[in-house]
Amino acid sequence: MLPRHIYKVTAELGVLAPGFPIEYGGLGNYHNDLSALMVVCEELCRSGSGGFIASLLTHNISLNPIIHHGVDRDLADRVAREVLSGISVCSLCITEPSGGSDVANITTATREGDSYILNGEKCFITSGMQADTIR
Repeated sequence: MLPRHIYKVTAELGVLAPGFPIEYGGLGNYHNDLSALMVVCEELCRSGSGGFIASLLTHNISLNPIIHHGVDRDLADRVAREVLSGISVCSLCITEPSGGSDVANITTATREGDSYILNGEKCFITSGMQADTIR
């Protein structure tokens, strides 16, 4: 696990911002221009920091579904701002022991009152142990 202050420091340096809309604290080079993200990754990799990058940049796969497919726009706005400012950590939970990463056919959720009951088992979730938001 990365120390939490690392997210805040890297956010202040702009490391978390490439590929995300300006309105959430991103650089605005969204979807079609990931060159800034590639430069960030390449520079971080120069020190052999594969595990560091995997943890630090998990939001690149977990935040987009929240921004673009989340029904609650206030939640998407809050989560995106907190993650891109380094306050929160976000993780994408898709891997199951026997199902790999088949997102459409893994965990199910059944609504019970104001909560959801999840049926499924997750493993190998990058940043899962420290995530404030999981998707």
